[in-house]
Amino acid sequence: MMRIRLLLSLFLLSSALQAGSIQVLSYNVYFRNTQQNHQKIIDFIKAHDYDLIALQEVTSSFTQMLQNDPVLGNYYQYTENIQKHYANLTLTKRPAQRHKVISYYSPMGRNAVSTLIHNVTFINVHLESMLEDTPVRIRQLQTILDQEYERFVILGDFNFGKEDVENTVFKEKVNNYTRYINGSTYDIEHNRLAARNAFEEEPSRFLDQIWGKGVDLSDIKILPLPYSDHYPVSFIMKIY
Repeated sequence: MMRIRLLLSLFLLSSALQAGSIQVLSYNVYFRNTQQNHQKIIDFIKAHDYDLIALQEVTSSFTQMLQNDPVLGNYYQYTENIQKHYANLTLTKRPAQRHKVISYYSPMGRNAVSTLIHNVTFINVHLESMLEDTPVRIRQLQTILDQEYERFVILGDFNFGKEDVENTVFKEKVNNYTRYINGSTYDIEHNRLAARNAFEEEPSRFLDQIWGKGVDLSDIKILPLPYSDHYPVSFIMKIY
């Protein structure tokens, strides 16, 4: 009888874990940032105990800060090529089931980082930056969608707003989970770093979007932190 109860308890615990959720953060940490701001970003991430963190514009010095941290240094790191000026970096509490770099056309030398966790592929992106780069961004997103992942989340710095052409092109193929979230992640009116780095006549925009398919996301929030030129975005994903 005791053995049956033990097995039942283990089964219920396993089911609860499988039916749980994870907390996710997407954050462009700004490659020209100060060490002080980078440390504040690290402290913020640690204080909120995220399960997966997708970072963009990560420099080698910021990577070293992460590796030296007593908490985040224990996370698994998945990146493209840290020898570049800056790169995408995904941190996870548990090891990835699979990881790869998605190479696409990019005059700026960028790639996407793909990480399979809980049977969902998270694709960490930093798409081309210039206002006139719409055709390049469309080509980059098409390369990602051509991977034909069954369940996926695309997150990171898209470098276009929710009302821009890129969203129209792909609206039948993918869900934009941030479409109805109010506010801007590149907030020129209230973020001094964004105001300093903005293109001439560039408006505030929701650049750090969350796209996906076959996933259950909730509690999607812009976090108006002053430590980078982008505000981070957080959300919760249900695990099946």
